[in-house]
Amino acid sequence: MNSFDLALKVFLFLAPIVYWQNLPLAQIQIQFFQFGTIFLFLVALSQNKQRNLEDKSLFALGFICFLNIFIAKTPFSNIAMTNILFALLLYYLIVCYAKNIKCIFKILVALSILNTLLAIFQKFGIDFVYDNSSECCAFLATSAFHGDFQALVLPLAFYLHPLLAIFPIVGLVLSKSATGLAAVAVGLTFLLIWNKKIKFGPIYFLALFSAFSAFIIHFRELLFYKMTMRFEIWQETLKLIFDRSYRGWGFGSIKGFTEVLHWPKYGTADRIYNDYLEFALCVGIIGFIFFAVFVCNKIKRYRKAQQTFLLDTVFASCIIASVICLFHSPMAPLFSGIGESPRIAIVMITILAMLEILLQRGEITDG
Repeated sequence: MNSFDLALKVFLFLAPIVYWQNLPLAQIQIQFFQFGTIFLFLVALSQNKQRNLEDKSLFALGFICFLNIFIAKTPFSNIAMTNILFALLLYYLIVCYAKNIKCIFKILVALSILNTLLAIFQKFGIDFVYDNSSECCAFLATSAFHGDFQALVLPLAFYLHPLLAIFPIVGLVLSKSATGLAAVAVGLTFLLIWNKKIKFGPIYFLALFSAFSAFIIHFRELLFYKMTMRFEIWQETLKLIFDRSYRGWGFGSIKGFTEVLHWPKYGTADRIYNDYLEFALCVGIIGFIFFAVFVCNKIKRYRKAQQTFLLDTVFASCIIASVICLFHSPMAPLFSGIGESPRIAIVMITILAMLEILLQRGEITDG
């Protein structure tokens, strides 16, 4: 294992869970994200590149984000752009310097197991981290973040060994995250349909349908309330997007809007619960088109690539991430200026970087 892989494993293990009592959690994790990325950059200086970053659509998207600072400046633009630059740097470092993809799998799955074990203790009123937690949030502060994390890691655990998938499944159930469960249903359904090597498809579909139906029936009132709230917020957000469609409201504008806008039935909302709408609000429709081109380019390259179980697994995790971003805002801390922890964003960036590595099949060292 080279030095960069070792540093990356430590960074990925600590980034979502780092915590220091009596200090603001979000502030600690944002600073760890920034300084940790700088540390990875310093380690990379002593390493040989494993591959180059060839996705030109990402450079175009980054340029649009940078340009947005000048054409739609807000009081929080500098903070948001700083986080975006660190995110792009982290993506670049993983793509260019990570040598062994499976070591990334293993550290994320180990973190999933650790979170599940803590969530089980929390279920019985024992919490070693957050003294008075009333939900099974594990190390991730909220049950929503816990569910998102377990959903993202589940395909990776299944790839290493099907029995390891039990841990993220248990963690996901304990989190009671409807978004995480729906995302897993979509991602794993894709994996089982697309990859012909998996033999127990019908059993999976029956079990998944039963579990999903039972969850919806049991939590139907809460789910109805949450979805009604989201649709109202999304409707108002779309109006704002089309009010300034060509250049957007600028990075950090979400913080201003969520502090002054009061939704008729739900009071003040501190987020939009949809990363795509939040990004479009910041950069406008033209900027969002560049993001769509970036996504379509990834899908096009995936369809042309030689299909393997490893590539399909990582792509399934990317599908899960895309569904999570429809109903939560895990990436928003990077561009919203709301001062929240980017713990789930770091995991999503890592998974997207692994996809890019696997798409460059001729240059991969898969250890």
